[in-house]
Amino acid sequence: MKILAIDTSNKAMSVAVTANNEVLAETTLNHARSHSGQLLPTIEQLMQQSGLQPSDLDRVVVAAGPGSYTGLRIGVTTAKTLAYTEDIQLVGVSSLAVLAANVHDTEA
Repeated sequence: MKILAIDTSNKAMSVAVTANNEVLAETTLNHARSHSGQLLPTIEQLMQQSGLQPSDLDRVVVAAGPGSYTGLRIGVTTAKTLAYTEDIQLVGVSSLAVLAANVHDTEA
């Protein structure tokens, strides 16, 4: 399965392209208030690096918050538009749940 993953929920913006659970290309930019100008060029660059076209994707995954309202709008709108245009699956994930999933050994 080929996936484009987008997280614009916080100051850092992360985008990745994966295929069959292998990361083909990924980047994280830590520039506040620049997601609107950086997201589409970043997606285009990573798709080129991975050798895929948007039509090759099976799913778009996007961070759905909590986080920056404006950042979430940018990421979700981009993900929804791409998924709708290419007629592929769209999945929203909780930013907080993803962070919490990285904690393995705790009694809290």
